[in-house]
Amino acid sequence: MPEYATFAKFYTAEEAEPLLTLLSENNIQYKIRQERNQIDSIIIGSSLDPMLAVDIPVEQFRAASELNKNFQADASIPDSPERLDTKWIIFGYAISLLSFVGLLAGLVILTSSKRLSDGRKTKIYDEYTRSHGRVMLLLAVIATIFWTVNRVFLVPGGFVNYF
Repeated sequence: MPEYATFAKFYTAEEAEPLLTLLSENNIQYKIRQERNQIDSIIIGSSLDPMLAVDIPVEQFRAASELNKNFQADASIPDSPERLDTKWIIFGYAISLLSFVGLLAGLVILTSSKRLSDGRKTKIYDEYTRSHGRVMLLLAVIATIFWTVNRVFLVPGGFVNYF
């Protein structure tokens, strides 16, 4: 059974129709998948992301891309790695020092990847940004250990008693 991956995303079935017609006419198998938010809509509101995914076999990405240059795997994501803005890097360092969430921020920066229109997988962020992600991850591990030791072993009542 071939490995399927997301070739394009759309907001509605009507937007996807031209691509689906093109794939059908050229005997390229596809699956339509309705994506769901990972976080409840009560918390984040309605999603702004396209939630209708068209998946095709990975080995047919190149053929599908050549059939129609107007369709890209995801028009909002460029093919080259991105550099995270300085303000987000600073924010990542701040949460790495203050909370467990910094572990997640560092991991996301390090491991995020995307599939290009030709089927290749690549990292979303450039090496400069990923190096900051590594440091954030390390700081978050150290900070988590520090806050845990401080809370559990050193001070009855934890850090709150210092003030």
